[in-house]
Amino acid sequence: VKEGKFSGKAEPGDRRVEIDAFSSKTETFNGMTSETKTNLIPVRYNRESELTGKVTSAGPNEFQFELKSK
Repeated sequence: VKEGKFSGKAEPGDRRVEIDAFSSKTETFNGMTSETKTNLIPVRYNRESELTGKVTSAGPNEFQFELKSK
């Protein structure tokens, strides 16, 4: 998602939609560096998503999803 817009590819049909946005953090411990990613979007919009969209070959396939933090 960039400036409120998103894109992707999908075959025609009814599709389940997952929305993710990650924040990355780099940490160093005992000389080893690792990156930790945290999903900023609540699980009800990704792993437990009930969002759907009907993709058609005719298009335009533009969808809007209103996300709420709680």
